[in-house]
Amino acid sequence: MPFRKIMTIILIFFSICFSQNFEANLPLLGNNNKLKIHHKNVLLSNQYGKNRINWNLKKTIGTSLMISCSILAYYCDDQADKYYSRYLATGDIDKMNDYYDKTEKFDNYKNLAYVGIEIGFCINVWSLIKDD
Repeated sequence: MPFRKIMTIILIFFSICFSQNFEANLPLLGNNNKLKIHHKNVLLSNQYGKNRINWNLKKTIGTSLMISCSILAYYCDDQADKYYSRYLATGDIDKMNDYYDKTEKFDNYKNLAYVGIEIGFCINVWSLIKDD
């Protein structure tokens, strides 16, 4: 139980780290203005980035997906634990079946939220690796 919550916090931390611009903190290797000088006509044309998503937008989408799914996973895990403890404490068969069904439902939602966390993480990694 605590392992899942710790992993959720770690994933949130990594999503925030990946959303930051690490290239700005690296030392500059040479003059970065060469691209602007040699390829001025490409940079001035409007066709260059017309149908592409900005990489900062992809990082934002990935980070927001990770954070929202992490919060959802935490909430569903808490609800599933609550209903499972009620399942163990009650003696009525109808209530036990109801609590067990709710526990399964929230566990399934939690698993879907974990998939969303992984998708957001992949979007962040892809936006850092992909270099056009």
